Amino acid sequence: MPPADRWRDSPSGRNLNPTAREVPMFGTPRFAAALAAGLLVVCPLAVSPAWGADAQAWNHDVADPVRGPAAWGLVDPSFEACASGQAQSPVELTVTRSARLAPLRLDDPASPLVVENTGHVIEVPIGAEVGAVLRVGNDVYRLEQFHFHAPSEHTVLGRHADLEAHLVHRDSAGRLAVVAVLMNIGRQPNALVDRIAAAAPMEAGEERDTGTVVWPTDLLAVRSHVGRARVDRYLTFAGSLTTPPCTEGVRWFVAEQPTIVSATAVRRLHLRIMHFPGYNGYSDNNRPTQPRNERSVLRSRR
Repeated sequence: MPPADRWRDSPSGRNLNPTAREVPMFGTPRFAAALAAGLLVVCPLAVSPAWGADAQAWNHDVADPVRGPAAWGLVDPSFEACASGQAQSPVELTVTRSARLAPLRLDDPASPLVVENTGHVIEVPIGAEVGAVLRVGNDVYRLEQFHFHAPSEHTVLGRHADLEAHLVHRDSAGRLAVVAVLMNIGRQPNALVDRIAAAAPMEAGEERDTGTVVWPTDLLAVRSHVGRARVDRYLTFAGSLTTPPCTEGVRWFVAEQPTIVSATAVRRLHLRIMHFPGYNGYSDNNRPTQPRNERSVLRSRR
């Protein structure tokens, strides 16, 4: 374990100094081999919880025996899968074998940048009129919103990335698909994440209109052009929602590159989490990884 003074900058116990003499996560051949370079996730996941009377019913505090992740299955009967499910997410990312898979195609026109604090995540809603879509083969999903988890929910060799963004999409039949991007602190950080973290309201239930626009594909590390991006290499596996009700039957897809973010953006998001109702100063909003239970993780081969 690193000396305590290297961790003190982080409210969740991680070093948030971008100039620290530490090998960046996922940046070594060992990590690349373990993950097969898969670092961006697409998953059908529940829309992030809205602020309301039940916002304090559950939290992400692993030490909370009543409302924390280990107790989610007891909070409400509809959350039973959180305790009894056999294909839960997130998971440790380890490749099983390769397969030939269709690329992920994102077409996200400019949208007003409004930042919301839902009481569980910091979120940016995307209106239906924007027409932002994700295409995976013949499947088409409309982007509804994106939000952040700090630290990441998925892990590589037991380690978390500093952030994970989920871009939540829905198809015409109501099925959900989410592009989730793992993010690490480093040089030349993503400007959009900085803008969102700076604008994020401190109080749950509040939103802030920045008066500017956003291209959600700017969150990706892959090259994009005016809101359009293509992801060719990724992982895929069966899983669940990472928040209550933890519904299973979810497909996840994991692409190669992480996005670089600033230590300031990460600190700001942890600070907002600390003030979520019912979190009582707990600074993380990630669910712990769940057992794989013999599930396979496929890597795209092109």
